[in-house]
Amino acid sequence: MAQRALPGLGLRGFYDAGYEGWGTPLSEDLRVLSVLTAGSALSRTTVLPAAGATGDIYIVPADAAANADQIAVWDGESGSEAWVYLAPVTGVIVWLADEAASVRWEGSSWNLISSSAGMSGSDIRAALDGLIGTAWRKVSLQSSTAAYALTDADLAGNVIRTLTSATAVTLTVPAGLTGTEPMTIVQGGAGTVTVSAASGVTIKSYGSKLSLAGQEAWATLIPLGSDTYRLGGNLA
Repeated sequence: MAQRALPGLGLRGFYDAGYEGWGTPLSEDLRVLSVLTAGSALSRTTVLPAAGATGDIYIVPADAAANADQIAVWDGESGSEAWVYLAPVTGVIVWLADEAASVRWEGSSWNLISSSAGMSGSDIRAALDGLIGTAWRKVSLQSSTAAYALTDADLAGNVIRTLTSATAVTLTVPAGLTGTEPMTIVQGGAGTVTVSAASGVTIKSYGSKLSLAGQEAWATLIPLGSDTYRLGGNLA
């Protein structure tokens, strides 16, 4: 069987028995393996120097006039080194030393792989929210002893707010909140908890009921957008 390209990196193999020309292509393919499986380069933005140091690997800048986005390797026999250019294979990942981050070749460009390095806790939390919603969060137990007006923090999807007043108390839903996730309201005291819509806010509920039924009763407030909410649970 004549030599043929193998799946994936396109390395050559299955030479005819006794084939004497296998040395050069085999060496070239081993270089591809050495570079791409190591997956490390110095930079993807630095213009290649005229001469590199032994083992230097770069990704040629995307705006380069020649060999753009290819992987450049300084290699060759001692005294005869030169830049050798390798075409990336879709899905190949390369670590960039100057960015301390990894990029992946996606067929037409090198794209940064998302990383938590350098991100604040709030950045990571926002990223997770965007990917999988807020179900991953630990429940946040909040308590109020008097009348309370909701904030966007209450509409984060993990908040249970208990009102513990001994007398009737109002929980107000202001206009203009941008939170999009449900919250739970609990009547923890003897005082009746009534959910009140501020001007411009609409709260929909079965039978137009807006008060909790009694101590230990609970209800869920669901944002519907445009200052509109749905309230359901132990209502009276």
